[in-house]
Formats: sequence, C-alpha cells, structure tokens
Amino acid sequence: MNILPESRAKFYAVQISLAFGHLHKNSIIYRDLKLENVMLAQDGYIQITDFGMARFIGKDELAKSICGTK
Repeated sequence: MNILPESRAKFYAVQISLAFGHLHKNSIIYRDLKLENVMLAQDGYIQITDFGMARFIGKDELAKSICGTK
C-alpha cells in the first residue's frame, strides 16, 4: 500500500489553495472541484482541469445558479 506523506499532501493542498486564490483574484468561479479534475504534471505540480462550469463574475454581479458534480 502506498501512503501519501503528510508533507506531500500539504504541498498539494497549498497548490490548490493558491490556484483558487488566483481564480478568485481574477473574478472566476470554478464550481467543479473534484479529484478527477486535479492532475499531477510531470514536474510534480498540480494542474486544475475542466473549466466547463467555470464562470466569470463581473463587478457587483452575484452567482445565483447551483451547479457542479454530485
């Protein structure tokens, strides 16, 4: 059984947090975070994929729809 070391899990968690911070800063709502949409590149960093449900939110605009994978 392969066990993911805690330090590596923290590394990936920080990468995901930074990615979502970047999206938020650019007014993008991702709306479909799941394991299948997080890929591991050859360099060891994660890549977020499948922006089909992502949405740009303009200034003073609210997202009122409910969507995502259940």
